Order: sequence, then structure tokens, then C-alpha cells
Amino acid sequence: MTGTPSVEDSLMGVLLTVGRRMRQPLPGDPVDASMLPVLKTLATCGPVRHTALAELLGLDASTVSRKVRHLAERGLVGVGSDRNDARARQVELLPDGRRALDQLLAVRRHLIEQVLGVGPDDDREQLRTLLDRFHSDLSQENLP
Repeated sequence: MTGTPSVEDSLMGVLLTVGRRMRQPLPGDPVDASMLPVLKTLATCGPVRHTALAELLGLDASTVSRKVRHLAERGLVGVGSDRNDARARQVELLPDGRRALDQLLAVRRHLIEQVLGVGPDDDREQLRTLLDRFHSDLSQENLP
């Protein structure tokens, strides 16, 4: 490709780079960064069944089960019987899991702050506005 990239190509490049950097191990990480989506979802949704967690994450149940087992072994999540159906398993974020999530997010927020800190405040505010609108538009249910 030659010339100036389209805004779509530039955004895809940024998203791929951000995704890669967010998944990389960083100094100060209390657990593997691949656990961040699980911890974040549990923090947002509260106790949830394994199957619902897999659906929320867009992952297959076996992948979620491995991640949950890893987190449970470290005392970050609790796994028990569903309150409404004792046959089903439910996962919940424990206090140590909340602290691990907060630390994972803080380390990544610091990385982003370092990058964004080099620009003028007006640019930061304009970027925030555009990102908020993009996030809202991309979240619309009527998109494929």
C-alpha cells in the first residue's frame, strides 16, 4: 500500500497495536494479562454461570473453564453452586481478584497516560470525544 492510509486502516492499526500492548506482560502485573477480560466481566456482571461468562466474553466454554480454574487456584475468583440451580456452577470475583483487576488496569492506564501525556490537553479532549462516539456507535446492536 502506498500513500496516506485511510482512517479505517489507521484505526485498525491502532487497535491491533493497543490490543497487543494490553495483552503483553507489563511490570507490576499480578497475574497474566489474558485474565483481564474475565476479571473485568465478573466485576461488571457480578456472579455469573460459566456458560453465561463464556457468552459474555465471546469464548468457548472450555477456554473459560481453564481461565476460571487458573484464577480460582490463585484465590481471585470463587466457584460454587448456582443459587438458583445447584447443578450449575457460578463464578464470582473475590476481593483479591478485584485488587488484581485494579492493578492490571492501573499498569495499562499508566502506559496509555505515558503515550497521551506528550500531547496538548485540547488534543486529549478531542480524542476522548471521538473515542466515546466511536465506542457508542460500534456498540450498536444493529451492526453485524
